[in-house]
Amino acid sequence: MVGADPGTSDVGVVVVMNDRIHGPSQVQKRHTTHVDAFVSAAGPLGEISEGVVCVHTRPPRRRPVGIPDGPFPPVALLRTAIGDDGRLLPHLVDLGYRGLVIEAAGGGSTPPSWAQPLEQIARHIPVLYAGRPGTGPALRSTYGGVGGEIDLQRRGLVPAGLLDGLKTRVLLTILLATGADTALIRRTLAHPIRSSVSA
Repeated sequence: MVGADPGTSDVGVVVVMNDRIHGPSQVQKRHTTHVDAFVSAAGPLGEISEGVVCVHTRPPRRRPVGIPDGPFPPVALLRTAIGDDGRLLPHLVDLGYRGLVIEAAGGGSTPPSWAQPLEQIARHIPVLYAGRPGTGPALRSTYGGVGGEIDLQRRGLVPAGLLDGLKTRVLLTILLATGADTALIRRTLAHPIRSSVSA
């Protein structure tokens, strides 16, 4: 119903559950069994009411990314936690990972002990950070201490924008499979394409 509606032709991929229309970059499953388990931090893009599709807002569109035919490269996803000294980090490149996503505390902070190993890894493979809460942007210019997002960017890490860790991992995997380097990955995450049609 939603996909066939002419009013949604410019919206792109959506998730429709429980009469709510969600954009893919914001939607999260927040409960294992509830019928209203899918939510979006900024609210749904629209809804279905009395059999009518109503789109209230249109999300920014990202540059199209081709899906490769070949195998997908391994991309690690690690979550920061109190007391984790990062002892896994130095081994990731040798284990053959081609990319790394860090779910960092808050909007993008890692334990200070992670900062140097992450810098070393970023010299070999792309390293992205997303906020661990799963909603809101990965910060870029708020915290400058060791392991804060300002420091991480100086060390070569790339902020994931509004994507959570799992979505960042999917995007990074696809980008790496298409041959993207860190510069292209950075540009892809920094510049969503605005929809040409206003709501």
